[in-house]
Amino acid sequence: MSLSDSPELSASSLGEAVKKRLDSNFQQGLLQTLQSRKVQGALSRIQDSAPDLWSKVVCSLRSELFSFIFNAVSETLPTNANLMLWKKRTCDNCPLCHKRQTILHVLNNCPVLLQRGCYTSRHNSILTLIFNTLSFVAHGNLTIYVDLPSCNVSCPTDILTTAKRPDIIVRNNMLRKIAIIELTVCHETNYDSADHRKSSKYQDLVEFLEDKGYRCKLFNLLVGSRGFIQMSHFKFFLSLFSFFSCKESYAR
Repeated sequence: MSLSDSPELSASSLGEAVKKRLDSNFQQGLLQTLQSRKVQGALSRIQDSAPDLWSKVVCSLRSELFSFIFNAVSETLPTNANLMLWKKRTCDNCPLCHKRQTILHVLNNCPVLLQRGCYTSRHNSILTLIFNTLSFVAHGNLTIYVDLPSCNVSCPTDILTTAKRPDIIVRNNMLRKIAIIELTVCHETNYDSADHRKSSKYQDLVEFLEDKGYRCKLFNLLVGSRGFIQMSHFKFFLSLFSFFSCKESYAR
């Protein structure tokens, strides 16, 4: 609909409408330009994300964190791969593991950082937030188990009979329902492969619990290493409590 098709507007209202239209056109053009770029446009081509919420959260951070995340998203962090591309260095190796040091490598794939527990610490901090939220809103019929070293609420052996350890298990014995919640912190371009990998990993456990008479559902939560969350995950709590036939107010 054009502005001329709108109901009669005051001068100020018309000005605001024009401004919104110009802003919208500018943002659309900027997005198209960004998407056309091979490196900086990679993240913008991920459709199932929530850039508006991400922007609000990032803009509230202190300046040094804001700068780091902004450069990580725009692929302009001074990694050795970028410094070599900018002709600032003659070698692009990671000083820790000697593999090519890209942003993907630093945030997700460095074996030395993995061994030091850096990625595990990041994962567990997010998992703790999810667990605390669930514990706060869950009603008495739900029992929550979490795989965290700081929490003494590990899952009983009648549920877990293998070495596979989901991040969170929520059980309602009265309804004979179990929800398996698995958190993955990965590079945003690897959402699909991570989802497929985790679904395959826990399929046997889902079938085992269903054979024991439980109705079981697997929830894969994917969080990007630069802070993006899939749009579908914003209904996670609603879907979880709906699965357990809880009141909608719990999910809010």
